[in-house]
Amino acid sequence: MVCSALIIVSLLCFSGHRVLPSAVAAMETVRAINTMVPGMAVAESPEQIARTRTITAAAILENRADLRTYPHRLLTILSHRGVGADKVTQAVAAAEVLEQFGWELITIAEFGSSRLVYAVLRRR
Repeated sequence: MVCSALIIVSLLCFSGHRVLPSAVAAMETVRAINTMVPGMAVAESPEQIARTRTITAAAILENRADLRTYPHRLLTILSHRGVGADKVTQAVAAAEVLEQFGWELITIAEFGSSRLVYAVLRRR
């Protein structure tokens, strides 16, 4: 299903239709996740995080996140590992880690059939 959404967004962009930047950013994040080698840690660059406004919960929990140069006030944490409540737990745990660095959790939600969990944070 995620691959179909990626194809649809790509076709819309190619055919000249206007696609919301947030949808494109979400699809870029999903594409990056789908190309990761299972079991291999992939560093998320500060540039990629700033461009997509998204960081994975795993990067935060594994201390691979560098948000010192992050230029925006809002940030999303993507939790894609595990099943069901595990994804929510992982997103909340990552949000708690960032709390000590001046971020506060606004909301958390699971989106559509992709079952990706996003936590939205705001810099205080």
